Amino acid sequence: EVAYSEALGMPLDRVEFGEEFFTVEDLFEDLEKVLEGLSKSNTPALYIVDSLDALSDRDELSREIDKGTYGAQKAKLMSQLFRRTVQRLSKQRVHLMVISQVRDSMNAMPFGKKTTRSGGRALDFYASQIILLSRLKTLNRTIKGVERATGIRVRAFLDKNKISLPYREAEFEVSFGYGVNDLLASL
Repeated sequence: EVAYSEALGMPLDRVEFGEEFFTVEDLFEDLEKVLEGLSKSNTPALYIVDSLDALSDRDELSREIDKGTYGAQKAKLMSQLFRRTVQRLSKQRVHLMVISQVRDSMNAMPFGKKTTRSGGRALDFYASQIILLSRLKTLNRTIKGVERATGIRVRAFLDKNKISLPYREAEFEVSFGYGVNDLLASL
């Protein structure tokens, strides 16, 4: 929503909102268009995908429900598309931020990762950083005799980092209608 983005301080005059995508192919076709448009200018850009889990592949949309491959085709396709675009992204100074949901793994062993994401391992492999966000608790405040949720407390865990040290974590508050509560963070 534009009003909420403005309240959070987003510079809307420099932001372009893309169309809604239904397939991974649509996403990467749009990313190719953006890269073509930015090839003439040397300005850095941030391309945000929200949410990767909502996307399917074109083959999945055309086949019958009982003939599914449970995401294997999507994972293979994402691996191919990341392989084609990652070099162009870094060369043109375009940062790709992918928002994805983490789920419990169905076949988790007593050791190793107990979570998984849709799209296979391509996202893990090609990512420079992976930050896992988890909601710790809801922050409530009584306003005029009514208790209301005013924000959430979040833990950020740096699971992968090719830029600096990995496996760090931080906790912070996010206030609704404001964003990260930097007033409390500075104390």
